[in-house]
Amino acid sequence: MGSTLDFVSAYEHKDMFRIHVSKNQAVVLPKQFFKNVDEINDFRRLISTLMPEKKVHLSKQ
Repeated sequence: MGSTLDFVSAYEHKDMFRIHVSKNQAVVLPKQFFKNVDEINDFRRLISTLMPEKKVHLSKQ
């Protein structure tokens, strides 16, 4: 099942994730939203798995 997300790109910053849903629109997801580091890592893994690699710009943690 080769699902992908219809996001333009994904970026990770120190305190947030920025997910572009179009060229001019983004969803900002503060890391405070997550309950713990495990949830942040799960989110990173989800984005990395479901989006093309060239569109994903996450920290190497």
